[in-house]
Amino acid sequence: MKDALGVNFDEMVYIGDNPQKDFFISSLHPVECVRINRADGIHRNHEYLGGHREKYSVENFHQMPDWA
Repeated sequence: MKDALGVNFDEMVYIGDNPQKDFFISSLHPVECVRINRADGIHRNHEYLGGHREKYSVENFHQMPDWA
């Protein structure tokens, strides 16, 4: 996506809900990560891959940070 959109990694936001795979990208590239952490989400109790966590956590898209 970076190349297709012609942007830098530090201009990207990764939005996901699965801590077993979604937030590891931040250990490789300077990408901001946001977790959609729904109370009934199927990944809500999963462990984080390598301990790499999101920077922001929201319960739904309406709570997204202003910059996202």
